[in-house]
Parts: sequence; structure tokens; C-alpha cells
Amino acid sequence: MGQGRICHLDKMAAPISKHFTRVLTNWRFSVFQRQVSTQNKPNKPKRRTKSKVQPSQLTEVEVEKPLQEFTSAFAATKEVVEHQQPANTDQATEYLNNKLREAVTPLWKLSYDKQLDLKHLRNSSVLLNFTNELIKQEAAVGSTETLDRTKNNNGLCCHLERIKSSPVVDGYRNKSVFNVGTGADGSRKTVGLFIGEWRKKNVVCLPSGPCQNISQAHKHVEKAYKQFLLQSPLDVSHSFEDSGNWREMVVRSNHVGDLMAIVSFVQNELSDMEKEDAILSLQDFFAYGEGKDCRLSSLYFQSSTTTTATNDEAPYHLLLGKKHLHETLFDLQFRISPDSFFQVNTAAAEVLYSTVMDLANLGANTTVLDLCCGTGTIGLVMADKVREVVGIEVIQQAVEDARINAEINAISNATFVCGSVEEVLPDILPTLEGAGDLLVVANPARAGLHPRVVRIIRNSPSIKRLVYICCKPEGTAARNFTDLCCPPTTRLYGNPFTTIKAVPVDLFPHTHHCELVLLFERL
Repeated sequence: MGQGRICHLDKMAAPISKHFTRVLTNWRFSVFQRQVSTQNKPNKPKRRTKSKVQPSQLTEVEVEKPLQEFTSAFAATKEVVEHQQPANTDQATEYLNNKLREAVTPLWKLSYDKQLDLKHLRNSSVLLNFTNELIKQEAAVGSTETLDRTKNNNGLCCHLERIKSSPVVDGYRNKSVFNVGTGADGSRKTVGLFIGEWRKKNVVCLPSGPCQNISQAHKHVEKAYKQFLLQSPLDVSHSFEDSGNWREMVVRSNHVGDLMAIVSFVQNELSDMEKEDAILSLQDFFAYGEGKDCRLSSLYFQSSTTTTATNDEAPYHLLLGKKHLHETLFDLQFRISPDSFFQVNTAAAEVLYSTVMDLANLGANTTVLDLCCGTGTIGLVMADKVREVVGIEVIQQAVEDARINAEINAISNATFVCGSVEEVLPDILPTLEGAGDLLVVANPARAGLHPRVVRIIRNSPSIKRLVYICCKPEGTAARNFTDLCCPPTTRLYGNPFTTIKAVPVDLFPHTHHCELVLLFERL
């Protein structure tokens, strides 16, 4: 989910009241109902694709259009706004801050206990939909297996345990993505989080100060980057169609407070010499200038022409400090590279992995097949309790980190293979025949497992148990659950799995999201 004096972003560069006055005289009131994540720019293409609307294409009048979306709350105080009384700026700032809270941390007004109640109810609804779909498909072939199980599980296909809470509720994110865009004061060099929609031409960038899930250390780096941009003679790049250069910043951290910052850049029309000057200015700012107070452990620079790029596509260049961060889980050390996947809530990740191990029923004869293994955290945590761990991951850098993590922790029974799961799994499964108790652990991205992977698992009789960690069970991943458990078809001819238990684990306080861990067994 980035990322003189230090610039305080909550102090607007110009009175906001002036902007609202112009907006109120030219535009209708409308209600802002937009959402945004701290990891992704809202509805913006990940690859270089022409968009109908880009910030760089807005006229001077249109640049102020985002403000029209925030004026409805001031309808009752229009007279105050028009007279530009001192209280107006504070009211405008607080309104925008609340809109940011609602977009990034929509449950911020609820106590944490109530947040957990709501998330538990949402997961119950997800399981109910899954249950109903299974009942429907089984009824078509004359089966009532799932329907019969609902009698002992409160109408669900399996037992749903009470949601497990996060040990840390505020400032828990160890990774933040800070965007660069036009702020509420009209400044192009605003660093923070986007709210709005590109297609509506109402995107505005706001400082992350009000967001409870981002730590003060990350916010301090965010403010420093804003100060650097204001000092830089180079413009910022809001899109790949404009001529600017500086783009977003990602900030990562570990539990002991080490900080890694990764700055994105697009060269555009700059010469190589001008690019080198830009790199040196960034390096000097955080090493000797006002950014020195951030005490970065690592500073990386990446020049790319796409919104996201791997190290192979656009290498990360280390400008300051150490190459990696190191984090501790269950007394094991894990190396974190600039683009490595690592659960954003470290303390809650231990709760999640403990839940996985409890459900997995590990033994000395167990072989763990860890799909979408990332840097190997789940498999390596299990390694001392099982016979063997085999991890599959598509990102080469993550696989290298996983191998290093095994070496750092003197783990010799773990192997990691690079490649897409749907391509690698058919070759690996035959080598695991006779490997004893074969357990699959899957921790895919939000879209879930590739349909081919689900077919392979379903049609492989050697796989008796599967622990599925799902970060978006209400999305397309729900199809995975149905395909694993539905009556046999010509495509899914293996004996169906049965859902034994589901356990929600909260890794994202103040948001609607949590992880749902499901145990599937073939009885």
C-alpha cells in the first residue's frame, strides 16, 4: 500500500478560501463519493496507456475542477466562504482531511471492536454466498452434502471462527506509496494520496497526515520529499504524456525503525548528464540536506517509463545506505528488497501465519507446496516442523530473496523455483509423488489462483489438503473456492474438496479488508 525546513503539508500554500470562492461562483455543488488505496493510483492504468484525461492536459480553469467535488459540505456556510473569514481555511482543510480518511481508512469513526464485528459479518456473508452456490450446483446433480452441513454451521458450509485481531491498530503499515499530483491549493508538487477519479477530472492529491494506518516516520519522509520537489528545478510527472520527471515515492520500514525510500523518475527529454545531476541532488538532499533528519537506512532511485516495473525491467539504483531491510518473524530473519512482497502489517502477519500452521496440521512427514510464495516467509516459518518445503514464485527478485532467507536462517529443507504457478506446477507435482503428506498452501494476489492452477490441484489425487489465504474473498477468488468443491465435471473431474474451517485475520485495521484463511480437505 509512499514511500530550509521540512515542509508541513497541512499548511496550504495559498488560502483555500480563495479557491472555494471561485468554485462556488462557477460550479454546481456535488457530493464526493470516491475511494482510493495507498498502494495504487485510482483507476489509473498500470502500464503506459493513453488515458482520456491526464492531469497534464487540464487547462488552468480545469485544474481547479477537483475543488468542485468538495464544496457541497460548505453549502451551509456559503456566506462564510464568500466573505473569506479566517475560519474558512480550517473548515476546508478539515473537510478534505475527512474525505481522505473516508477513502483510505473508511472505518476510522468506529471503535476497533466494532470494526472487527463488521469484518466478521462481511466474511460470514462471503461464506454464505459460497455456500448457496455450492448448494445450487449440488442440487443439479441430486446431492445435498453442503446443505446437510449447514445444519451444524449456522447456515454456512463450514465453521467460521471469530475474526482474529491485529496486535497493532495505528501506524501499522510497513510500506506506503506516496503519489505526486496537484493539491487542493493548486500546487503541482504535492506529495500524498490521491482521491477522486481520473475519468471525472477530479483527482486531487492530499497529504497523508490524517491517515491512522500510516506511521509518523513514513509521513516525515513524505514531507521531506515534498520539500525536495519544491527545491528541484525539474518538474514532476503526473502522467507519462507530460514532460515532468519526478514521480511517486515508496517508503518501507521494519520493526526496529529502519527506513527505505524508493523514488520513481522518468527521464523524458533530459540528457544523461541532466539525469545524473538530478540523482546527485536527490542523494545530497537526504544525505546532507534537510532530508537528513529522516535518517534513511536506504535510498533507491528507479528510472522507468511505466507505472510499475520490476528490477529486471528498470533496475533500482542504490544511492545511500544498505541494500536491504531485514525483518524478524518468529525469530527468523527475512531480507526485504525494494520490490519484495512482504505483509504490510508485520505484527499481524505472525497472527496470520500462526493461524495457517494451526489449520495445516503439520507433521514430520509433511511436504509443503507453497504457491505464490513471495520471499518465502510462510514456507520458511513452517520448515522446522515439516519434511520439506517447495515454493513457487513468478518474481525473480523475490525468489532470490527467499533463497537468501533460507540461507540466513540455516534452513536446508526449502527449495524455491521461479516461474508462474500454472506453468511450473505440472512439472513439480510428479516429483513429489510419494513425498508423504502433501499440503498445498496458496497465498495468491487479489484475483486469486489462475483457473488452470485450480484444475491441477482439483485433479491431483495426491493433494489431500489445501490452506488458502485470501485477501479479497468477495472478488474473483470466490470462483476458486467453488471450483475446488463443486460436483465433478469434465473439466474438474477430481474428487471435490470439502471446506472444513474458515478463519478471518485482520491485517488492515480501519479498512474493510482482512485476510480469510480457509482449510480445504479431500475426504
